[in-house]
Amino acid sequence: MKDYFLEKYKTKSKYDLQKIIDNKDQYQPEAIIAATHLLNHWKDAPVSPDKGVILNSHKETESKTKSFSTIFDYKPFVRSLSYREFLTSITLALFCQAFIDTINYYSDEHIFEEYHNNIKFTFLILIFLANHIYYRYEHGRSNNFIGRSLNDLVLLFSIILTRTLYLYIVTGSLEIIFNANGMGAFSVILGLVILISIFELLVALLNLILKQFKCQIF
Repeated sequence: MKDYFLEKYKTKSKYDLQKIIDNKDQYQPEAIIAATHLLNHWKDAPVSPDKGVILNSHKETESKTKSFSTIFDYKPFVRSLSYREFLTSITLALFCQAFIDTINYYSDEHIFEEYHNNIKFTFLILIFLANHIYYRYEHGRSNNFIGRSLNDLVLLFSIILTRTLYLYIVTGSLEIIFNANGMGAFSVILGLVILISIFELLVALLNLILKQFKCQIF
């Protein structure tokens, strides 16, 4: 795993490597080790050779004071945004459609009759969490609050798009309902954004708890 990050980070600038070390709680340990190793090749790199910690106390303090603002920094997500995020979202969306249709097919069975909606809702939450877990695995770092929210939107619209196309292929009709002045669409979008924000606040709380037990997964 360390070799993977060495290859991935070898083209990064000193500033980017230093930023990884400054935000080590957002990256996997192997990523920190690789960034420290590469940063040590800079002759003037202020890094401790044994622990990979920035020796400049001013920068360490500055990093802590900016910790709150970094959760709303969209640049890390946008900078690393590529086709992989969209392919992952589409794959998870298709998997979600398959699971939901399977549950719908067996919804009249006794075991699913009362709980099929709860099962689908729980599975939908797990899909969004799986998207965050895969992001950390793929990029070697955790996504911040705004990054996870944007990633949620990509996945959400992928689910809506795939569902719409599926129903169009099956039924042959495509109906989009708007009320006066398009306020219906605006209300739906606003409601989805609010739901995603609440969901991500709960994810952030869960992430904080997992950090305390040294088992962060996203």
